[in-house]
Amino acid sequence: MADLRAEMKRSGRIYLSKSRLVLHYFFVPFLLVLPWLLTVLAKPAFNNAWPTVNADADLWALAAGILLSGLYALRQYKSLKLASVSLQITDEHLKAELHKLAERMHWILEYSAEDVVIYSTEFKWTNWGTMIYILRSEDKVSYKSICDLHNRPSTFSRGDNARNMCALEAMLKQL
Repeated sequence: MADLRAEMKRSGRIYLSKSRLVLHYFFVPFLLVLPWLLTVLAKPAFNNAWPTVNADADLWALAAGILLSGLYALRQYKSLKLASVSLQITDEHLKAELHKLAERMHWILEYSAEDVVIYSTEFKWTNWGTMIYILRSEDKVSYKSICDLHNRPSTFSRGDNARNMCALEAMLKQL
């Protein structure tokens, strides 16, 4: 875990293991194939109605799939970038404030070391959960909330990531 922390501090991004990275980008190949699959299913219905559109449908589906999967991959890539704020505070005070925030937000402590704390939210059918990463450097705190709970592919948090980030930002501004 020490290597992961060092890599995250160096790059300013959340570092995921290879298996978790595959799950983070899990839906990219699906979005690449989805428009083509819909085209294959819809072709018989439009075969005689629009023969010219039908001939180019596979190319349009491929273009749409590349666009969708590319945009989604970019979204997932950007979601791993840590937000940072300069802060002069002791580790004990920061951890005490984080503990209070975690109780108020119903976060579950997953991992804690002297320079990193990882919380999660509970699994719900509407949101498979989020992980909240908080890294401490000499003069700054980096943080991020992402859809990724215990190796489950998840992409939609129904606003939980934004609520987590807003709560962290508000707490850090008060310090």
